[in-house]
Amino acid sequence: MFVEYTFNKVCHLNAPVQQKLEPTALAGKRLRLEKLKSVIPDAGMSKQEILGWTQRIEQEDEDDEHAPDFDWMTLEKDWSGFLLFAQHQILSSSTKRRIAFINGRLVPLAMRGDLSMSQTMDIFGLVRMTLPRYVDNPSREAVMHLSEVLVRRDELRGREGGELDASKMGVAEQIIGWLNVEATRISQSPASVASLQISVLFSWACNLYSLIVKLTPGYQAMPVWGKLGASIALLLDSLLDNSSPAKPALRKRSTVQARRTVLSSPESIPKLAELVCQAISGNNTKGIPFLGLIYDVATHLKLKEGSTELAGKIEASSKTINMA
Repeated sequence: MFVEYTFNKVCHLNAPVQQKLEPTALAGKRLRLEKLKSVIPDAGMSKQEILGWTQRIEQEDEDDEHAPDFDWMTLEKDWSGFLLFAQHQILSSSTKRRIAFINGRLVPLAMRGDLSMSQTMDIFGLVRMTLPRYVDNPSREAVMHLSEVLVRRDELRGREGGELDASKMGVAEQIIGWLNVEATRISQSPASVASLQISVLFSWACNLYSLIVKLTPGYQAMPVWGKLGASIALLLDSLLDNSSPAKPALRKRSTVQARRTVLSSPESIPKLAELVCQAISGNNTKGIPFLGLIYDVATHLKLKEGSTELAGKIEASSKTINMA
């Protein structure tokens, strides 16, 4: 029912009954129905978000008809032309086309060791464009994987598995800085941002945390590490906030994801709690849900592993929050 309704709205089939469609026109509209079926939005979307989605589908269909082509032999000389081409491909209303482009073109490009910092962040800029647009899980997973490749490639520079004679550029640090700015902005007015968009940002932050703790020795010494923990805390609070339109299923899913993120590195839990306390000192109450979750995880770990030290460190860290 939803697909048929959306198809009627987007394709304007609510025209007078006496209007007859030519066979080619009817075939074209049915083709668009198949396209819509491939990008059915998340069940947690509100009516306003669904309306915005249908409007974007209309605009993107028009844009697809005028999409530019690109000569890959000129990639190094025409980077700006590539970015324009890539933007059209990654924002295509065809799920199959954009996923194929991400996995078949952008991921291999992100794996190249000769990309500059500027070019790497240009590719991440394409990822950022998808934030308010992608509503289907396959597309979200594709850009998540692309982000992982960008970070992984940089984190392994100068180490086994990467370019041994190269130096780390700081891709993760740049992305964390951007995430923190977005999380702080959203936390000031969660109700003004689509819950689905907050959820996607939250997933990016959690995934980045889990990736870095596995890849980077001494990650806790990263100057921006506290900002990543704070970003997770602020985004979780925004999803759980009473003013947020997020549905119960989305709230539950986000809480489960936060627990898994914390559990991805049990030895990092005390330091994570400490850094979150420090990073959100100006928004102390907004960190309480995440800190409570960290404490709960630590408590269960204590009971499971017999550790008497872990939960105590978490409790000591949480007491540093100024509740005034």
